Amino acid sequence: GIPRSVLKDWRKVKKLKQTGESFLQDDSCSEIGPNLQKCRECRVVRSKKGEEPAHSPVFCRFYYFRRLSYSKNGVIRMDGFSSPDQFDDEAFALWVPGPMEESHLDQTTAKYILSYIGDKFCQMVMTENIAASWIKKDGK
Repeated sequence: GIPRSVLKDWRKVKKLKQTGESFLQDDSCSEIGPNLQKCRECRVVRSKKGEEPAHSPVFCRFYYFRRLSYSKNGVIRMDGFSSPDQFDDEAFALWVPGPMEESHLDQTTAKYILSYIGDKFCQMVMTENIAASWIKKDGK
């Protein structure tokens, strides 16, 4: 299951408020606080009034990626985003593929799937490469 958020443990929250150190967002934006900027997915969920909010925090785009901290006034705030060197084993495990099982996908089926998604995938890779070129070498 999904681990319990650090924000649900009053002892950890008290320590974080005292130290002001940043920590990974480990719950959906909507569950953290009303003044925190929401990701696209959490805004969509919030806008569906009248419906039960039955979504998992892992659908939040900032889950285990955005860093948060407490201000001197004890208000939770955004504190940037994680860089590749800022991770713990639990966060890293979310992005590492699980154990490989024998695939039941034959070559014909694989080619069929690629015929439909291949162009979009290539476009996505090129867009990512262009966006990466906008980042300065010493920038974050």
